[in-house]
Amino acid sequence: MSGEAPVKKKKQWCLGMLGIMPLTFAIGFSGPLVFFGAMMILIHGGAWCVPLFLSYLAVLMLPTSLWVGRRDLNNLHFILGDEVFYSEHPDEMKKALRRKRRKGIPRERADRVEQYRSEPVPEFGGENERFLNERRKGRLLFLAAAVLLAALAAWLFVQANHLWWVNRNTGRKQPDLSWIFPLAGGVLVAVTALLAFFRKMSRWLPPVTVLVLLFGAWGAYVSVSVNARLVLTDVLKGFGCAALYALVCYGILPFVKDLKSREEAYRTYAEQQIDLFELGCIDEDLLRIRLDKKRQTG
Repeated sequence: MSGEAPVKKKKQWCLGMLGIMPLTFAIGFSGPLVFFGAMMILIHGGAWCVPLFLSYLAVLMLPTSLWVGRRDLNNLHFILGDEVFYSEHPDEMKKALRRKRRKGIPRERADRVEQYRSEPVPEFGGENERFLNERRKGRLLFLAAAVLLAALAAWLFVQANHLWWVNRNTGRKQPDLSWIFPLAGGVLVAVTALLAFFRKMSRWLPPVTVLVLLFGAWGAYVSVSVNARLVLTDVLKGFGCAALYALVCYGILPFVKDLKSREEAYRTYAEQQIDLFELGCIDEDLLRIRLDKKRQTG
């Protein structure tokens, strides 16, 4: 028996070493591989080496950023609890609802949810003149931003067509696909204009669009410096488009208030509370008390 114990310990030690070896090799080779990829971009990237190198760094940092963000959200969820966390993070509540519905909601609770959702929205009467003026001002600003972004998208489509025509009908020293960036930027700007028209905002769309527009400005620079067929104003126009888009998305839209009527506010509040009830964060008695109180206070 005493002879079997050392053999068992040795076998466990070997299995432990075999289990940790892949992780050790991954950590050891990750550094040289990252360095090799960066050197290949800097050596063979040509005129596009700067944006390609920055994109390469962003891709490398993305998994860590997502993991850290997810970890922070999980810690915040643990500290705040289900009800407060989901109330402050509607996107996370939507994900939790989708997971809950895939697993299956008890029939009785599902019937009660449908019953609460079918209840009519109460009428709270007319709004005061100041509220109506403020809401009208906010919606006009959203409309103005949407029109401005739509005009910018149209100009980017025209610019992409111009670049494509120039690159197609003149001699070129190297392949030039710089027209793709104004085209992609125009599509993204048009989507942003559509969201602004419906008074909605996206968290990820503006930074991605700004990055694509900056790439378009760099593409115009490549056409100027390498193929020598465009003028410097095309580069300035590219940076101007990125600056104008950033001004609208980060300097105007975040400060525009989309005021809701009391009926709309009640509908939004009721939907949130019903979702919390569907998730099991609150019971039916508390849901009923909150909806009745909201009906009384408006």
